[in-house]
Amino acid sequence: MRVLGYGDNIVDRFIDRRTSYPGGNSVNFSVFARRLGADAGYLGVFGDDVFGDLLRGALLAESVDISRSITRHGPSGWTNIRLEDGERQFLDWNGGGITLAEPLQPSPGDLAYLAGFDVVHSSVYSGIEE
Repeated sequence: MRVLGYGDNIVDRFIDRRTSYPGGNSVNFSVFARRLGADAGYLGVFGDDVFGDLLRGALLAESVDISRSITRHGPSGWTNIRLEDGERQFLDWNGGGITLAEPLQPSPGDLAYLAGFDVVHSSVYSGIEE
């Protein structure tokens, strides 16, 4: 099965642990589908900062195809999180960074790429409502 996560990516910054993790609904979907044996891709916009590097590197390390994703000048999305009694508390975020400020406008090539997947997953944070 071929699956694609389309749109959102974000870095979860755990302030109490002083560590950051790549994430976002579409990124997580692609990674976990790949781990379960699917041929997985991710299509979206990355920022050109250290968090964009973290996101791209994490997807590549999991053998998720990001060949049609793009990098734009601007910050990657991030959210600040604190753990309290084992529960995540979302404190603030930068509005999704460049991913939501300038969402991907799929080209004819992107649409052909999308058509090659059995399942395409997106989320409310992907900026593709139009």
